[in-house]
Amino acid sequence: MLPLVIFKLIYINLIQEVDLLNRKAKNMKRNISNLIVIVFLLFQMIFTACNTNGIDEDEQDQTNTNEAEAVVYVKDNMFVFKDYEHINRELAKFSRLSNAEKNKWLKGYGIKTYGQVFRQVIDQEDSISNYYSSLPEEEQAYYLSQPQVFSDCYKKALNDGIITMVKSGDDEYFDLNLIDKKYADFLNLNGRLIVGMDIISVNSCEEKVFIKALDSSSLSDFSKFKSVTIKEKSDTESNLKSEYINNWSQVSTNYYFDKNILGNYTKRVWAEIEGWSKLVPSIYENSGESDCYAKILDCTFELKAYAQSKNFWGKWVFGNWSTYVTFDAEWHYRYQMQLVPNNNKFETYYDDFGTYSCTPNSYYPCPTSPFYEERTGNGCITPLSPDGVFYLFNSTAYYTSPIDVYYYNIHITVGPKTFDFFRLN
Repeated sequence: MLPLVIFKLIYINLIQEVDLLNRKAKNMKRNISNLIVIVFLLFQMIFTACNTNGIDEDEQDQTNTNEAEAVVYVKDNMFVFKDYEHINRELAKFSRLSNAEKNKWLKGYGIKTYGQVFRQVIDQEDSISNYYSSLPEEEQAYYLSQPQVFSDCYKKALNDGIITMVKSGDDEYFDLNLIDKKYADFLNLNGRLIVGMDIISVNSCEEKVFIKALDSSSLSDFSKFKSVTIKEKSDTESNLKSEYINNWSQVSTNYYFDKNILGNYTKRVWAEIEGWSKLVPSIYENSGESDCYAKILDCTFELKAYAQSKNFWGKWVFGNWSTYVTFDAEWHYRYQMQLVPNNNKFETYYDDFGTYSCTPNSYYPCPTSPFYEERTGNGCITPLSPDGVFYLFNSTAYYTSPIDVYYYNIHITVGPKTFDFFRLN
């Protein structure tokens, strides 16, 4: 009887062990299946992230080497953007990237730009200032009595005319040597880029557009192209007002804060509204256009926020310091058109430019009134509608007045200070 009991006990134990093994096998199988699903999902997420990298769907092929399909590529050492909508979108996206992200994007195209050189200067000047600030006090005192040390990058950029010294009261600081810094990140070191069929050329004195220059078989001889001047030194005067140019720009005074142990301010911020519009008569002969009739209407309307700190030698500089920024704006604009040539009938339009993109998201239109945005950065720029170049090439109509932003109530906060701007014309 005892052997039978022992056999039963052994048999029951064996059945339990087999059942346990089966359950473990099933669990293992289920765990392996779950693991495969998780790995697949992770792989899919990584693959998607690597391919999109925060770029809109229609921008994912922007590095396409097929010029007919790409939205941005390089030709004759110049950036080429598909149209003004795409360059405005890239500009807005760039203003939200870190310096490292900007440089990585540019490196992929193998082209050096004004903006890239400017950031290199900032990085190297920051590095030098931080080094001397880290020295023992005795050594600091010695170097403070010596002339300021500049990086080789700074000296070369200054000598090449990429940067220049800007006077600000009794102070001066280095900045980009461009009349319009809007395209700095995409301008090659000759100050040129291509948008659509147009070549944009910017230097310290003027901004020109060589319209439909890409129709030419060669881009090497710019003397053969006719151009129109979009912006020149006189356009930057805040009191500029004429029949053919409107200007509603304003710049705040500097706000100083963050005193050191000697009671000296070490940081300052300011804000700016850059706003102007201009009729651009055609460059083509027998176009029938005059200064007050144009197929092209150019407009810049941007909110800007700046921040500077003092370096080791007590000089104001743009650096890698960032601060909190908000834009809070309400505005209205108008312009005139002649719908039928030579009928002396003019129509005034208000706030009516169609939907177009000047932001990173192609499905998000250029901001219209009212607008609010929070950001962190330095040298932040936000375009507002209407910002861009507008054409009437496929219409019988003509623009007969530049755009006028006749009313705005705008508040720009930079760090601890809010700057208020108001206009009613």
